[in-house]
Amino acid sequence: PPLVASVYPAQPPTAQAGRNPVGTLQVAVDVSSIREEALQEFIKGAIGSSLAAALALALIVMLVGRVVTRPVLSLGKAMDAVADHDFDCDVPCLDRDDEIGSMAKRLAKFRDQLAQDERERALRAEQDKQRQRLFARLAEGLSEIADGRVDRPHDLADFASLGENAQQHCNTLNSVLPTPQSQRRAVTAAQP
Repeated sequence: PPLVASVYPAQPPTAQAGRNPVGTLQVAVDVSSIREEALQEFIKGAIGSSLAAALALALIVMLVGRVVTRPVLSLGKAMDAVADHDFDCDVPCLDRDDEIGSMAKRLAKFRDQLAQDERERALRAEQDKQRQRLFARLAEGLSEIADGRVDRPHDLADFASLGENAQQHCNTLNSVLPTPQSQRRAVTAAQP
């Protein structure tokens, strides 16, 4: 008769007389307790492996967060500051020798170049304003000369930022002004 599922039969021939078996010996072993114990060990191993994998994953996430994510986020903040024209901001991670350090060095170079461009732009704007004031003053002086008011010499300090060539022109203008002044006095004196 067949045995129950948790019992495994063994039926080797016990002896042979010639070629026919004399009989068989049936041995049955109950392996349900062994199976139960093996199943419990498997479950314990699977739980232990799952916990170890979860712990390893958590460590990897923390490591990636510390090594990659935080520095990238701090570089992002520095990029935002540079985009807002804050050229005095600190660029983090400049001491690193990996890709993040390389990105940080490029950002610092970009920040410094933008700061230099901004200073040059401000200097040019100030020079343009000075030129506009100087040309307005020059136009005012020429207008006075055209109206016959030649008694007021021009201050060379007003035109100092235009350079030596412009100062020479102002000197020439100041030297020419006494001639119309004397002619004006002569005409005024000659009038009855």
